[in-house]
Amino acid sequence: MYGCGTEVRNAAVDSLCELAAHSATFARQSQDFLVDMFNDEIEAVRLNAINSLRKICHHFLLREDQLDIMLSVLKVACFDTVGWVI
Repeated sequence: MYGCGTEVRNAAVDSLCELAAHSATFARQSQDFLVDMFNDEIEAVRLNAINSLRKICHHFLLREDQLDIMLSVLKVACFDTVGWVI
């Protein structure tokens, strides 16, 4: 997905979320992609991935490595936004 335009990445995240909302199997298969999108350089894509994962998280449990990625991205975002160091 990297190298594609912001609109394309957001559309891909939205499509995955819509499909995953109707299939627990697809939700589990797409969770790695959505967590990976937390590392996108565009904030709108990162926020879309967070919101999409929130919508479908009732289908699965997050793994520790996924939580580590999420936490590190949130730490960077928190520091970039307000200068906090966690």
